[in-house]
Amino acid sequence: PAPKNAEDVAEAHPRILGDPRTGTIHPVPSQLRWADYVERTYTFGASFTRDDWLKEKFTLGLDFPNIPYLIDGDLRLTQSLAILRYLARKYNLMPESEDEWIRAAVIEQQVNDMLWENVRLCYNSAYNDEMKEAFLKTFYSDRLPALVKFLGERKFFAGDQLSYVDFLAYEMFDQHRTLWPEEQKALEKYPTVAEYLKRMESLPAFKAYLSSDKFRAWPVWSEMSTYGGPKMAKPVAKA
Repeated sequence: PAPKNAEDVAEAHPRILGDPRTGTIHPVPSQLRWADYVERTYTFGASFTRDDWLKEKFTLGLDFPNIPYLIDGDLRLTQSLAILRYLARKYNLMPESEDEWIRAAVIEQQVNDMLWENVRLCYNSAYNDEMKEAFLKTFYSDRLPALVKFLGERKFFAGDQLSYVDFLAYEMFDQHRTLWPEEQKALEKYPTVAEYLKRMESLPAFKAYLSSDKFRAWPVWSEMSTYGGPKMAKPVAKA
């Protein structure tokens, strides 16, 4: 289901999304799919000087200058979760009942923690197969079963209606199958997850976003990452 007012969004001014080109921002354009926006992508440079960002950092009127940021008319907002919640309220993607609010709050924090576990692994300069295997072992023996149990027979994580936390969850699952495609079969052992991802990808507007030039399947991370960044080719599963 789409937000009730999704088709009525037609602002005179463009929304500007400042994008650090990392996976932590992906859920934001996933929600902005309901509206037109201009993407301002920053790169860190070969020597990670961040000049591209630093020359604009203090000129944008941001209270806490950082990327990602969102400019929506007079609103200037940073922090990815704050942006997600703002867009959720604006485009009717917030939970409705008390139970849905509680579930959304829990899964937001849980999935965000899992996303940052991935960040810490992939940006670790000592990244190696042993570290990857330890990370994946924890994911498949602990994190994933708990998520599957929490989702249960619901269509989405907060309940039976789509909410902003589903874009966080989708990003987390999509990161795993993109970064480690050989693990796809492990994910497929959980029909609940496969059905959930298919349900998300079948949403008309989200499906259109995934096939648009605004969706970046690769790289997942920035130039500063050890694994999953533009310095390496997109992994493919071995036959």
